[in-house]
Amino acid sequence: MLGVGVRVCIDNNHKRLRRAFFKLFSRSEPLPSRRRYTGRAKPTLMALDAIVHTRGPAGERQILMAEFHLLPAEYPERESVLQHGELVTAVTLPARPQMVQSRYLKVRDRASYAFALTSAAATLHVEGGKIREARLALGGVGTKPWRALEAERALIGQRPDAPAFARAAEAALADARPRKHNAFKVELARRTIVRTLATVRVAG
Repeated sequence: MLGVGVRVCIDNNHKRLRRAFFKLFSRSEPLPSRRRYTGRAKPTLMALDAIVHTRGPAGERQILMAEFHLLPAEYPERESVLQHGELVTAVTLPARPQMVQSRYLKVRDRASYAFALTSAAATLHVEGGKIREARLALGGVGTKPWRALEAERALIGQRPDAPAFARAAEAALADARPRKHNAFKVELARRTIVRTLATVRVAG
C-alpha cells in the first residue's frame, strides 16, 4: 500500500514538532491528529502522472495519483480514497518517451533522519530550446503530495534557465501559508524546486 502514516502526538508546546510539521498550504484546515508522511515515492509518482490500480468489494478501479490522497478537512480519519477492503494491486506510469528525464531531491535536517523538510520531483520535455511539457510535485509542504500546477504552467514555453526556474518556484509557493515555526520552509522549498529543475535540465 502506498499510504504511509507515522503516528506522532502533536504537542503545541513542542517547537521541534511544530518546526517539522510540513503544512504550508491550506492553512485553514485543522491540524491532523497524526503526522502524515508524504514519503519519497509519492511526489515522484505524482509528477510522472502515475495511475494507482485497486481491487475491492466493489470491483477494480484506476485512480490518478494526484487524486489518491485526501486532505484532513475532507476526511480527518483517512489518508487516501481507498475504501474498506480495497487494496492497491499495481501502480503504472503512462508511456511518455519525451519525459524520460526526471529528478527527485529530498532536503532533510541530517542524513540519518528520514523525514523530508521539503522535497521535489520534476520532469521536463525540452525541444528547440524551449520547455514543451513540465511536471512538478512537492513533498514536505502539505499533508499530501502537492502538485505544483501553477509552476508547470509558468514553465511552458520558457527557456530552461535559472530565471525561468525561479519564476516557477515563486508560482508554486504563491499560496503558501506557513505557521510560526515552519516559515523557513517557504524559502527552503523555493530553493529545492530551483535546484531540482536545474538538475533535470543538466541531465537532459
